[in-house]
Amino acid sequence: MIFFRHLFAITLFTLSFNAFSQTTYPKITGYFGILHPIATFSSEQTTVNFRDYYAVGFPTGINIWKNQKIGFSFEVVPNIRVQGNSDKVTNLLFHPGVLVALGNGYTFAGRAAFESSGR
Repeated sequence: MIFFRHLFAITLFTLSFNAFSQTTYPKITGYFGILHPIATFSSEQTTVNFRDYYAVGFPTGINIWKNQKIGFSFEVVPNIRVQGNSDKVTNLLFHPGVLVALGNGYTFAGRAAFESSGR
């Protein structure tokens, strides 16, 4: 019987205990993704992925929030193309930008894009 009273007390304490965390700034978060482009458009032609070749990108980034409203973001996306028995990094995309919290969980990410194709 004593065991059940202790179990009841622990359960009641656990269910009624609210924990709050405090976010300190600067707050740093990171992310990683996989990108499968469907089509590539150029002035010469339009090519479709998965037909003659396979292309994949890996967006990797870091977000540094200065405070609750504003932050800085930097993203790098290496694009890899596999065709036949060869694979190579076709280009590298740099994406620096600014983050602005809009409220309700939404964030505006204004970015500039710089692409390098190995030159």
